[in-house]
Amino acid sequence: MEMVGIAAASPRAQKVRPSMFFGTALAAYLTSLRVDTVLVCGCTTSGCVRATVVDAFSYSYKTIVVEECTFDRSAVSHKVNLFDMHQKYADGTSSDWIGPAGDRQPAPVTKLVAATTP
Repeated sequence: MEMVGIAAASPRAQKVRPSMFFGTALAAYLTSLRVDTVLVCGCTTSGCVRATVVDAFSYSYKTIVVEECTFDRSAVSHKVNLFDMHQKYADGTSSDWIGPAGDRQPAPVTKLVAATTP
């Protein structure tokens, strides 16, 4: 998979809790862009990724977890949490489906933004 960098002018938010949404302006920023879908990746699947997915779902975003871009300390915890999130809150996909420029995104999508949990 090709590595993708973050442009210097890209907006950033520092999170202090597991969810990328909690205590940040992410929801307001996404609303201002009329985003309806988020891709979530990061560490750890059972913690920060899951919290961000639940919050994205709660804000009514179509939420997609990019499976090979998530990680957990335990393979079992990783798989169980992916399964559970896919059953309740999010769709799962691979980065192959997304494509290098996001050109295979699901339709209809107004805008597509990736939320990464550091």
